[in-house]
Formats: sequence, structure tokens, C-alpha cells
Amino acid sequence: MSRIHPSNQRQDAAASTAAARAAVYTVWKRSSMGFQGTDGFSVYDHAGTLAFRVDNYSRRRKLFSGDLLLMDGHGSPLLALTPQIISMHDQWNCYRASEEGQGKRTRSQQLFSMRKCSVMQSSHEAEVHMSGCTHASSDRTGHVPGFSIEGSFRRRSCKIRNSVGEEVARIRRKKAGAASLSLTLAEDVFSLEVQPNVDCAMIMAFVIALDRICWKPYTPMISDGPKNRNQPLIEPMGSKASEEGQGKRTRSQQLFSMRKCSVMQSSHEAEVHMSGCTHASSDRTGHVPGFSIEGSFRRRSCKIRNSVGEEVARIRRKKAGAASLSLTLAEDVFSLEVQPNVDCAMIMAFVIALDRICWKPYTPMICSS
Repeated sequence: MSRIHPSNQRQDAAASTAAARAAVYTVWKRSSMGFQGTDGFSVYDHAGTLAFRVDNYSRRRKLFSGDLLLMDGHGSPLLALTPQIISMHDQWNCYRASEEGQGKRTRSQQLFSMRKCSVMQSSHEAEVHMSGCTHASSDRTGHVPGFSIEGSFRRRSCKIRNSVGEEVARIRRKKAGAASLSLTLAEDVFSLEVQPNVDCAMIMAFVIALDRICWKPYTPMISDGPKNRNQPLIEPMGSKASEEGQGKRTRSQQLFSMRKCSVMQSSHEAEVHMSGCTHASSDRTGHVPGFSIEGSFRRRSCKIRNSVGEEVARIRRKKAGAASLSLTLAEDVFSLEVQPNVDCAMIMAFVIALDRICWKPYTPMICSS
């Protein structure tokens, strides 16, 4: 009888398969340190583990931003990026980071330099010159860049190629949920795919430098109203909208009224009184609200119940990627689940009114360097 030993061939095969597989990361332009997220980078691997992070990022321009420090998921410094102040192009230089501090860096310590290309000189968006190479244009000196960026980083659609034209990494827009769900996330969340045997930390340093040299002013997405002729179905005050114009509305046209509850009078966050009901408190007049909001809308964790306590809708935080990825999006993106046979337009009107009565000042998430 032959002896049966634990086979190492299967483990070796699995390791070889993993080594031959591209590493896929989810890049989130938020620091991992803040409670609500400040400016920075949090990079998660396919299992949802924090792989890289940048916590001292600033939205300010190059001259005032200072150095940026790329760390691993545990906070150990890996690479430091410094803007080239005196330069004809937007340019960032990368150095090895150390626990002792930055100090004065020399050219011999430099790993690479990335600069933005002129549309008149190159079809690439940016080029990377590794240490030992000059920073002059390749078409004048004959020096070929170590890496080039093809496409548009701003649109989150670009490829990073090496000096012989091979694709080593790709940046693309991030989609949430299953493949059949066509929900594309905002530009603050995107995917980074790195090919096998490529230094992932260096590629992530390319991404950080790209984000600086392809910089654009931070503009909150505020709409000044509909851009087409389609009018809203229900307005925030809860009355039917008219295609002929708003005009003067009467109480008979009113559908509902929502009000914020006092913590001294009710355990609900807000109550909805349908047309025909008085707006007085239910504990004084005996009128039961048509709907009530239970939980916290500000934290994106609440339920909407009807007059008999049945849940008709729920609001919760939105997660990106597969169920195993624990990346929770910012409060500007959340899920609304509406039960069958419930008027979705009316529920959405509740959400709009909730956003106003649970209002808090808009504070851009800016971290000083």
C-alpha cells in the first residue's frame, strides 16, 4: 500500500494562479482616518482589506499642497511625493520614504519623476521618467519615458504602459453591485487593476501624482434646476406640480405636510400628515400621522412607516462592490428601498423634505497638509 502524503502540488498551483492574476484595487479619494472621511486616499484590495492610504492629501494647488506620503494599510511609510516647484510642466518627484522623516532629499534618492504632457508634443496624458533619466522631452533627446499614461485620468479611463508599450495597469470607473447593475459611481471611487509582477506601490504613487497634475477645482455638484422642460411630479412642500406653472396653491391642493418632531414629544424623527389632517401634534389632538420616520436620516439609517406601523420604505448607507467589500460610500450616496404597491414618487418627496428638515451645513471635506 502506498503512503498518502499531503500534496504540495495543489498549493503550488494555487500560488502560481494567484501570481498570474492581476491585482484589482478599489481606490477611494477619502482618508481612512476621518469619521466621515477627509481628503486623502484609501485603497482596498479584492477582499476589502486596506492596502494603501494617504492621509495628508490636500485639494489645494501644487505650490501650497506640500509633500504627500503613501503608506501601507498599517500606516508604514512607503513612498513620498514632492511637487517640482520650478518646472515648465506640472511635475511630481517620488522618493523612498523613511520612518525617521523626510529631511533633504537628493537626486540620487529619487525613484521617478512624473510630468504632464503637452497636447502639442505628445499623445500621452503624462510620462514617467525613472531615476537616471533626464527630464527633457523624449522627442528632443531621444530618451524614452519609463512609463506613459494613455487616455484620460480625469474621466477615470486610462492605461499605464511601460517603455515597450505593454499595459502594466489600468484605471476605470467603478460600478456598484452585480454586473447587471449599471450604476456607475462618482469619480471619487474608481478601480485600479495592476498586472502581475508589477510594483503595486509604485503604480499607486503614479495614481497620486496623476491626481495632482490632472488637478481640477473641487466643485460641489449643485444643480440650479431642471435643464429640460420636464417638471417635477411632486414638490418638496407636498403639493402636485403643474405644467402650466406654480401659481397660488390652496390647502385643497395639498397632498401632505411633513414636520420635524421634537425629541421631547415623540420618538420619531419626523411625521407626515396627509391632506385633511390637522398639523397639530398627535399627542395633543389624537390625530395619528399618515407616515412617520423612525431612526436617523442624517446617518442614512431610518425606516418610513405608515399609520398602522407597517414599513413602507427604508433608507440605508450604500456599499460599493461585492458583499465581501466593506467599503461604505459617503452620505451623498445612499439606498432607498420602497415596498410594493407604495407610491414611489411620494416616498421620494418624503426623502427630499427629510433632507431639508434634517439639514446640516455643507462642509467640504478638506484636510490641511
